[in-house]
Parts: sequence; structure tokens; C-alpha cells
Amino acid sequence: IFLNHGCGYKALKLDDKIQRKTLPDEVYGISKVFSTSLATWCGVNEERVLDLGFPRLDYFFQEKSDLVENFVKGYNLNSYNKVFLMMLTYRQCDNAAFTEDYLKNDTGLPLFSTTGELVKLNNFLLNKNDLIVVKLHHLQSQLQVFEKNFTNIIFIRDEDINIKGLQLYQIIPLADALITDFSSVTYDYYLMGKPVIHILTDLNEYRQSRGFYNDIKIEDKKATDKSKTK
Repeated sequence: IFLNHGCGYKALKLDDKIQRKTLPDEVYGISKVFSTSLATWCGVNEERVLDLGFPRLDYFFQEKSDLVENFVKGYNLNSYNKVFLMMLTYRQCDNAAFTEDYLKNDTGLPLFSTTGELVKLNNFLLNKNDLIVVKLHHLQSQLQVFEKNFTNIIFIRDEDINIKGLQLYQIIPLADALITDFSSVTYDYYLMGKPVIHILTDLNEYRQSRGFYNDIKIEDKKATDKSKTK
């Protein structure tokens, strides 16, 4: 049985070196939309791809455990008006084979590319009494900016979650909204019916660099509203 880490937008990077010697009998996905991509990735026929979802998604619908409550208290999450979870796919990676060469800045993030811009964001959140929890991708370059302390932005890594005896998908439901880009967490988060905010400032660059399996199109809401009026 093959369980992927998610079903996303990004194009697959197929390489003869990763062809599996033993093909899976079953491949699990979250929708028939991804049957072709998962079948291609695993080298099997689409009939073997089942849209059963991933076991970790069950965490979204469980009651908060004592460990989750301790996590909430540890980061004082209840003291903020809104808590936003930012989960972006990596651009800069410590492994040269995975890094995207087009984006090289202080933060390795789109939109907020400098420490100064993060300071402005932090001040805005401070005035609103909101918090952004930035979950760093495990392949993200370990940049100096991630060691800085902000009042209303916190950076957490896998080890910060694991040391508390938790899985990442146990803390995702704590957020009031998700801030993401092309990450597969988008489709997972939709299950909770909460808002998703997309940062797509480097959409064209990413399309040319990595590319997308299901291409992303940005709709002009103003143009759409005018057409509805007509």
C-alpha cells in the first residue's frame, strides 16, 4: 500500500532512479482528480488508485487531546483574535537537487522576501492581535531569519511538534485560516470548510521552474462580477 504525503498541484519529477522495484497493490488518494498523477508516480494502472483519503486526515475530526491542549497553552494560541497557519512549499532548499533557483532572498518565502517586510507584517498582526504560525517545510533552507523572535509570528519545525508528542495534522485544525501557495495541504484543509488564502506572487516563475500537474488559473473577480451583472 502506498500512502503519499498529499495530493497537490505540482508536476511530478519522474526519474528512472526512483522507479520502485516492487509496485504497490493499492495507492491511496483523496480524489479521482489525482488518479492519473498518482498512477504515473507509482508506475501502476489507475485501477489501483483508490480515493479513500489519508489516515492522518482523521485527526481533523477528533476531539482535542491533552497533548493538543498543552500545545495551545504553550504558544498562548487562545490569547489571539485569529490564528493563521502559514504552510508554503519550499523554494530554497539545502539540497541542491530540490531547490528552486529562481527565488533567492532573505527569507526563502514569496511575498515577504526580506526581514524588514516580516517586521511590517508582525506590526500589522500586533495591531490586530492576530498570530501567524509559520510551519517551515522540512526541506526549507535553514536561514538566519527563522531564528529571529517576533511577537506575532512564530516559526515552528517538525521537531517542535514531535517533541510534544504530536503529529503535524493534529495542530493544523487549530488555525482559523490557512495561508499557502501550491502545497498539497490546500486540498486537505478544504475538508474543514475554513478559509484558505493563497500567495501566488511567483506563480509564473514556479510554473516555468517546477510546473504544475493541475495548472493554476487566477480568476479576475472584478471581471467575473461585471459579467454576472451583464
